[in-house]
Amino acid sequence: NGQSVMMTDAQMRWVASQKALFTRRHFFPVTNLHLLPWLRQKIYRQLILPRFEHFIMSCICLNTVVMGMEVIPAPDDYTNVLVILGYVFAGAFNVEAALKLFAMRRAYFVERSNIFDLLCVVATDGGIVVDWFSDAVSLGPVLSVIRLFRIARLLRLIRFARGLNRVFMAFVLSMPKLANVGAVLA
Repeated sequence: NGQSVMMTDAQMRWVASQKALFTRRHFFPVTNLHLLPWLRQKIYRQLILPRFEHFIMSCICLNTVVMGMEVIPAPDDYTNVLVILGYVFAGAFNVEAALKLFAMRRAYFVERSNIFDLLCVVATDGGIVVDWFSDAVSLGPVLSVIRLFRIARLLRLIRFARGLNRVFMAFVLSMPKLANVGAVLA
């Protein structure tokens, strides 16, 4: 086939695994759901509903818009509203992570996107704590890095936007070929 000319066997196996990864909706669902306590069952069933995912995706988009609305200099009331909205979104993401951790337990950590989400939540919480205690010290660069984690949640949208998912998948699948071309050019 045409791919074997441009890629090694290891690269072709990697591409095949990436294709398999991108085609699955639920990667590691909770097994033996009927054996779990009724509350965990109920929460898990709510978490996998499309409307819950749509709510979280809406929160991610709105949070990004709110973060983009920051201006300098800004009136105190305007800044306070943006900070409060940031806390509301942080609370929503914390509740999502807590519910998933409660319902899924160890299975939560098997899916990489959950680990990434938890990292974003922890970074956001850390940023809030640092922001509370940084009045005396200027921590601008540290807070910028923490904000980067909050914006990185947008990557989660890639899984749900079909067109964007296809573009992203094409980019990921072309990486071995691009590496080979780069090696030839170097």
